[in-house]
Amino acid sequence: MQPNEVVSLALALVLAPLCLRAASRARVRGREWFYAAFAVMLASYVFTIAEGFAAPDLLNFLEHLGYAASGLLFLRGIIAMRTSWGAAA
Repeated sequence: MQPNEVVSLALALVLAPLCLRAASRARVRGREWFYAAFAVMLASYVFTIAEGFAAPDLLNFLEHLGYAASGLLFLRGIIAMRTSWGAAA
């Protein structure tokens, strides 16, 4: 476990309510994909810290799987947004 990993998790946990509040006000199609991506990314940060204490191989795998899944969820959210923009035009 490195100090920057702890700082990343702390920042994400502190900023999560602000981000979720701002996102809830946005009326963008597909925003649920962004919520899911953010939640999976937070879980990956937790896995990063936890791998220093127990089951390092499993938690390292879950960490990287989470980052990959988060990226795919963000992509899906972007596709949903672009699709809604195309429909409105």
